Amino acid sequence: MKAAILAALASVAAATGTITIKNNCQGAIGIQIDSQGTQGQSQVIQAGGNMETDLSGAPGQAVKFSTSGDFAHPISFDYTIDYQDGKVYYDVSDVAGHPLDVYVKPADDSCPEVSCPASWPTSVCNQPRTCYPSSNYVIELCESTHSTITKARMRRSVKMAAGML
Repeated sequence: MKAAILAALASVAAATGTITIKNNCQGAIGIQIDSQGTQGQSQVIQAGGNMETDLSGAPGQAVKFSTSGDFAHPISFDYTIDYQDGKVYYDVSDVAGHPLDVYVKPADDSCPEVSCPASWPTSVCNQPRTCYPSSNYVIELCESTHSTITKARMRRSVKMAAGML
C-alpha cells in the first residue's frame, strides 16, 4: 500500500503543469504566490506582460493579484493538488477583493474554465473546479484582445454556477 501511494505521489509530482499569467490590464499588476499561509515574494507584471510559474506546492497555493501593490484586497487563483486522487481543485477567490477581471483557461479542454468579471457576483468565481496536475493553465487579467469571446465565456460560467446549463 505504501509503495502504491509513493508511486502515485511521484507520478503526480513529475507531471505538474504550468500557470501562465497574462496582464491585459492598462497598468501593472502585482503578483504574489503564497503557499500554505506563507507569503511569497511579490512581483510585478507590466501592462501587456506575461509571467509563467509551475503548478506546484504541497498541497496547494494562492496566486494573488493586486492593482494596489499592497495585497490588502487581492483576488486570487487558489488550487490544491490532491495526490491521492490525482486531481487539482481550483477556483478564483475574491473574498478579500475584486479589483479586476480574471479568466482561467486550462489547456485540457475537458477541464472547466473560470470566468470572474470584476462587476459580477462572487459566487461565480468561488465554485471549485477539477482538472489534472499535468494540465497547463492560462490566467488572463482584465479584458483580453478576444473580449467578445471572453465575455461570452464569462456569461456561460455565470449560467453554469447558477445551475442554468
